[in-house]
Amino acid sequence: MSQIVACKNNTGIVMATDSHAAAFDSRGQIVTLKINRLIQLTTHTAILTSGAPEGESMCRALQSFLAQEALENIEEIYGAALPFLVSEYEQFMRQKCATLPMDPIHYVTFILGGYSVND
Repeated sequence: MSQIVACKNNTGIVMATDSHAAAFDSRGQIVTLKINRLIQLTTHTAILTSGAPEGESMCRALQSFLAQEALENIEEIYGAALPFLVSEYEQFMRQKCATLPMDPIHYVTFILGGYSVND
């Protein structure tokens, strides 16, 4: 089980996580992995992921998308991240559910945090 923490106060935000994840191997056995659950998206924005280890690749895909679109403003990133991650998650679930039954280990959670350059 992954642990993620996000806090906000008057001087900024704090985001933290562990690096543990669980996945199924080719025999259907659960294996423990180490992944990066905290991804810096831009100079002022980061994302945390918990749940399935594939969340890391979804965050990396979002990171690439934001760079290609040259999005830096937190409000623009908020607007773009939700539909992008919904699409990534839908692809993930289609692939997983084709071979494995629905299970809570397939869930993915995201916490997006950041601040405006003008703040």
